[in-house]
Amino acid sequence: MASIGGVNCHIVRGDAPAKTARLEVWDRPGVNSPGTQHLGQVGAFEFRAILYDAYADVRTWALAIGALVGTIQTITNDWAQGFTGCLITEASTPKITYSLSKYGNSRGELVLRGRLI
Repeated sequence: MASIGGVNCHIVRGDAPAKTARLEVWDRPGVNSPGTQHLGQVGAFEFRAILYDAYADVRTWALAIGALVGTIQTITNDWAQGFTGCLITEASTPKITYSLSKYGNSRGELVLRGRLI
């Protein structure tokens, strides 16, 4: 089952691409070649999480995911791919709509953004 930290979701879509190197390049007058500095590696991610349940449970779910902002979590998507070391920096405002689902009458959706640690 898809999850963000310890919070279960019906759907988690997205990917956390591998970290890539960051370089700073500069030129100096009178020097024939540029200077470079390796600034480390960086990787960003964006996941969309969805839950179908009763309205009160969807609100509780959204609050639980919002509480994960600023923490490092493991995110598991729909295809059971686990991404470890995800620093969650932002959770969007949850969008809660009416839904005819076997799981409940509400659908909650939000977007998580962050960096790989």
